[in-house]
Amino acid sequence: AKLQAEYVGYLKFHVHGIAAYFMDVLNCCQLLWEGLYFHEIESAYPDEYRQWKTDKSGFKPEGGESIHDLSSRLQAELQNIINTHAGKTIAIVSHVGPIRAAVAHAMSMPTEMYRQLRIDYASLSRVDYGKSQNNLIYLNFSSQLVG
Repeated sequence: AKLQAEYVGYLKFHVHGIAAYFMDVLNCCQLLWEGLYFHEIESAYPDEYRQWKTDKSGFKPEGGESIHDLSSRLQAELQNIINTHAGKTIAIVSHVGPIRAAVAHAMSMPTEMYRQLRIDYASLSRVDYGKSQNNLIYLNFSSQLVG
């Protein structure tokens, strides 16, 4: 299907060929930990790291938000996008966390289960939002993107 609209969250590189709306709502806000590896977070923020390991979807790092908070923001914005582009094919480009949260919500999964969804960098996932139910067409698809 021909792409009729694109939405892109904050990215650290230029996306060629996409006229995009840069939307803060599509980003996961974990500012204090931004760009750090898990071992760096564990070393620099041991108490917060332990809290996060105990409650990965409910923990809110300083200056950030929990996955529950992110999911709430995403649900509202995704519904606006769906209403604006009903019956059209659109693309949303974002980071792993927001993609996991959006797919989990679309599939009526509990937010706590979002980390069960594997989303690799630069992979594609497709959800068809229907009138009475949503359908996951593919998740974490990347075989045709390489080579």
